[in-house]
Amino acid sequence: MIDEMVAFLKKEYNTDVMDKRRFQSIVVPRAALFNVCRGYYSATTIGRYFGKNHATILHHYKNHEALMLVPQYRESFNALTEILTKYDERARLNKETAESIIEFLRMENESLKQRLERNKEANS
Repeated sequence: MIDEMVAFLKKEYNTDVMDKRRFQSIVVPRAALFNVCRGYYSATTIGRYFGKNHATILHHYKNHEALMLVPQYRESFNALTEILTKYDERARLNKETAESIIEFLRMENESLKQRLERNKEANS
C-alpha cells in the first residue's frame, strides 16, 4: 500500500517522498502520506520504511490539523486517501472471493465424503 502511494506521489506530483532532503515540496506530501497511513501502520513501521525516527512520524500526526490548512498538504492527503479507499476495497473483495472459494471447497469436500461413504457401503 505504501509503495503504491509513494509511486503515485512521484508520478502525479513529481515528488520523491523517499528523498531525505527537507524541502517543503517533499516534506508536505510525505507528511500527508504519514497521516493517511495512520491506523494501518505503527509510527515505528512508517519511520523504518522512510528512514525516519518514529518521533518524526508522531510530530506529523500531531500537526495534521494545522497542515490541513496548507493547500498542497490537503490535496495530497485527499488523493492518497482515495488510493487507500481503493486498496481497502480490493482487500475486501479479495477476502470475499477467498471466503467464497473456501465455502465451495468445503461443500465439495462434504459431497466427496458422502460419495466415499456410499461407495464403501455398496462394496461391503
